[in-house]
Amino acid sequence: MKNANDHAPYLFIGGVVAIVVMVVLALNDAGSLEGAAFFREKVTGPADYHCTDDDPGNDFYMAGEVRYGSYIYPDHCEDDDLHQFYCSRNKPTHTRHYPCPNGCKDGACISS
Repeated sequence: MKNANDHAPYLFIGGVVAIVVMVVLALNDAGSLEGAAFFREKVTGPADYHCTDDDPGNDFYMAGEVRYGSYIYPDHCEDDDLHQFYCSRNKPTHTRHYPCPNGCKDGACISS
């Protein structure tokens, strides 16, 4: 007659596998992104996992984008707030939201 402890090794192994899968999914391609949501577009071509920023000074009045591998992370507007990306430790990172005084359009603050 089998008792409840006969299934303990299988439950332990299943639990470990589930934890490993969750960690891998959580860390897969996340880099060091901060913030709740982010935008990215996948592009075709060879993947070069070197982070490049065409607006390295994070000028609020210039739309830019970060490229990492086959992904593009464009600066974007949400209402009058600007959301910019930059490279940190060779990974794309989301900056804090910047409230544009004159509004935001096409990934940059509107100049006065």
